[in-house]
Amino acid sequence: VTINSTGASYAYSLNFTGSSSNDSIVGCVLNVPNSTNYYHQNIYASVGSSNENIVIMNNEINNGYFGIYWNGSSSVGTRNINVSGNTFNNFYYYGTYFYYVNGWKFNNNVLNARSTAGYGMTMYNYLTPSVPEPSECNGNKIYGINPSYGAAMYIYYPHGYLSSTLATKSKMTNNVITVVGSNYSYAGIYIFYPSNADFLNNSVSHTNTNTSGYAAYIYASYSPYNNNSVRNNAFINTGGGPALYYYAPSGTGNTSDYNNLYASGSTLAQINGTNYANYPALRAGVASLGYDQNSISYNAGFTNANTD
Repeated sequence: VTINSTGASYAYSLNFTGSSSNDSIVGCVLNVPNSTNYYHQNIYASVGSSNENIVIMNNEINNGYFGIYWNGSSSVGTRNINVSGNTFNNFYYYGTYFYYVNGWKFNNNVLNARSTAGYGMTMYNYLTPSVPEPSECNGNKIYGINPSYGAAMYIYYPHGYLSSTLATKSKMTNNVITVVGSNYSYAGIYIFYPSNADFLNNSVSHTNTNTSGYAAYIYASYSPYNNNSVRNNAFINTGGGPALYYYAPSGTGNTSDYNNLYASGSTLAQINGTNYANYPALRAGVASLGYDQNSISYNAGFTNANTD
């Protein structure tokens, strides 16, 4: 199915309202105008109090200010939304924007940004459930983000669940991200308040030349933001900013190791508020924490900022 929405003021290919649940969008081509209009959104949702089990899979989603704009209920959030295998092309500012979601999957998508795009994917988790439902963000490719106070992958509250009888962690793995341009960049990967989450095998090329930007920024301030693992990633910043910001000063079970951290500027990484200029200084400075004792610092040499 191909849907062309051509409205000048408002253009939605699909509009979800009320208590939309148990719905699937599979194998479609969705087109809205190639414009800068905020109200050009291929998939738009402002949903009600009971909303769950949504599948958006194997679609081609073209143009728009947003590829997907999804605003879940502030009382319960949207549960079990699966966005997988889609290709997002030529979005003006957001590839996807999800607010108040829980137990989501965002896997194996390709996001090809317009040169103006500030965010690739954005997820803001809903945290009221007594047992958080883990999130998945695996195998995505996000190309050509040129942030203006934005990030290629922006996730708030990715929480897994850990108890004496059950351990199910949120997973952010095997993603490939490129950040370009010179606008103010937060980071390639920007994570706030994770708990029981794994960040593994991700590759970030940050060539954006605003030196305030990080290849990866992970903020796990204080308890209860515990049991996060940052391992086997390549965080490469050749734009002058640091490779990694990691702040987890008092949580337990937080780790970082076996990463490739490279920065062309004067600061390689900032860990718990301290700047480290190079890998020997980093390794010595965080030895008491056990962080990055087996990491390396090498320019991985991404061949093209708009592909992997």
